[in-house]
Amino acid sequence: MSNFTKGQWHYDGGRFVKNDADKIIADMLPVLDYVDSLEEIAAIARLIATAPEMYDELYKHLQFFKGKVLYYAEYARSTKELLARIDGEEAQA
Repeated sequence: MSNFTKGQWHYDGGRFVKNDADKIIADMLPVLDYVDSLEEIAAIARLIATAPEMYDELYKHLQFFKGKVLYYAEYARSTKELLARIDGEEAQA
């Protein structure tokens, strides 16, 4: 399971995404080289800020599908692959 910092991440509405301890998680300034608008930077920052919560939700869904009927096997497989990519690992069967 991922080693995300405990707690939530927050976008300050400007340059940084920080954790609850005020540690900088992401500096959005370099993104200016790759996007066309400040609105797009804000959207990317909000996505980054929700990463720990998204990970937790995906993990909970995967736990729900363990041992369920084969109908859900594809969803469980794709969720497991996504979690592995987030963790920087190979997905395991």
